[in-house]
Amino acid sequence: MLPLPWSDPGQIEDNQNRKVIRDFIEQSFPDRIHPLVGEMQYPFIDPGAAYKGILWDWDAYFSLRGLQPWKEKVGGVAEGCIRNFLDFQRADGSIPYAITKWSKKENGATRPPDSDKNSAKPLMAQFALMAFEYNGKESLLAESYEGLKKHCLHWEESQGTELGLLTFRSHRGSGVDDHPGVYCRPLNSSVDVYLNSMMFREYRTMETIARQVRPTEVSFWEDRAHALQENIEKLLWDPIDQCYYNLDVGYHRSGKVNQEVTWVTPLKFKSWTSLMPIWAGATAPERARIMVERHLMDESKLLAPAGMRSLARNEPAYEVKISSNPSCWRGPVWVVNNFMVCEGLRAYGFEEAATTIASRITKTLADDIRTNNHLHEYYDPETGKGLTHPGFVNWNTLGAII
Repeated sequence: MLPLPWSDPGQIEDNQNRKVIRDFIEQSFPDRIHPLVGEMQYPFIDPGAAYKGILWDWDAYFSLRGLQPWKEKVGGVAEGCIRNFLDFQRADGSIPYAITKWSKKENGATRPPDSDKNSAKPLMAQFALMAFEYNGKESLLAESYEGLKKHCLHWEESQGTELGLLTFRSHRGSGVDDHPGVYCRPLNSSVDVYLNSMMFREYRTMETIARQVRPTEVSFWEDRAHALQENIEKLLWDPIDQCYYNLDVGYHRSGKVNQEVTWVTPLKFKSWTSLMPIWAGATAPERARIMVERHLMDESKLLAPAGMRSLARNEPAYEVKISSNPSCWRGPVWVVNNFMVCEGLRAYGFEEAATTIASRITKTLADDIRTNNHLHEYYDPETGKGLTHPGFVNWNTLGAII
């Protein structure tokens, strides 16, 4: 392998980088908190930069995860975000993935079956539990439970398949933007590894919440988590490449054929999303080890000087460019998925791999602050240079705790 452009930081430099990030975040996050906008009745946090004044689902969640060291200051904001989302929940259980000053509550409406927009990602229960852990308001979980349950069931009813796995409606609101296994594919045709991993964590979180506020429904969530984990392991794992891949289920609209399709077709793109069963705790330890050794820590694939690439460098679709709507997830380094992977690695005991990635991503962020006095949305994997949206803070707060 070729030598890396820079060596991994040592512990002293790691600590210095983390201090630079924490000092910057402590100074900047109050500007991103809003008391209310439009029909939102509770405080919320935005990503900053071009996204100012908009409440986004996983953006707000992970941004507030990164503000855990300041949880006493942002506990009310975390609660406000989840209450805003549930206030905008439609009659069918769907929730908008972004709320703006123009958004209107549609409590009696449903998400149109031909809409290409996804519902909010299945992490609303994780959001509610985080808010509870930040501010200790016991009533929040009880008051949120039915809405959280309706949201999970909406995903099952609208995006479920006979495989026992979920599809994204499209790339819109998926969070993975131009991931080649999702972007521009037919509606409801991509069973996504990251989506199903997130739902597995959501079921487990609903199980935790039910133990506190609805003990009779604990098994309801346990059973769902167990079934989903089995299907992730059985159907999303490719035994030849030894990697988790999305599945193409578009064959359902193939028209009249003489032979029933009894197989599934993997969409073979080695991406950060392939590692999400590790983050969710849904994979077997041996498969986690294979993923780490064969794909993550290989410099020709996902490991980069600036952190973890969003798509393996040896993929034909790999590209590092500046783009927006969709943003580029086909190569650049993003902080949120680096954090998620590190969180999963530590849970499985891969401390060295987690430390390597965490050191590189914190150096990338700290260097950006030192050089430009702001952060960017995503970064060049080789040089660490910020590529777009200067002033973006959002889930870069995770650099404070990774």
